[in-house]
Amino acid sequence: MCSLNINKKNKYVGKYLIREYDKNYEPNFHRNAEDGKSGTILIERKCASVRPSKKGAVGKSSWLFHAQETTKSTRYVFAVRRKDNLQIVRIYDIKSKPAIAKIEDCLADQRQRWIQKGKPNYDGITVPEKLLLTIAPKKQFNVKNCLVTFL
Repeated sequence: MCSLNINKKNKYVGKYLIREYDKNYEPNFHRNAEDGKSGTILIERKCASVRPSKKGAVGKSSWLFHAQETTKSTRYVFAVRRKDNLQIVRIYDIKSKPAIAKIEDCLADQRQRWIQKGKPNYDGITVPEKLLLTIAPKKQFNVKNCLVTFL
């Protein structure tokens, strides 16, 4: 899934990045279920691909949710990867209550606007990376050339 790096031979390289700092992390690849868990905590995981600029910088992103989806999570893991080589460059591991509340407020606001529009066929709502940058990080470190930020 999004926390794997793939080399040119299409084989997995290294372990899951999340497992590098959370030894209890177990991914779930089934549809219509949690994306992973750590101990008893269920995790909603999202990944976005961003095309790097000509200078190689990877810009800001956003993560897509369905407007009809109303389930809430106690932990979110958002990843940003380069579109050209699928390398994960940033991970936001979000589990503090204030940060979760900001994400849920953002989704609830967009969901309400979607309902006010008469529930059009396209039901995509997003959490922009700009929102995450307004939250003071609890901790930051690098894992295999990937910046991990705890919020």
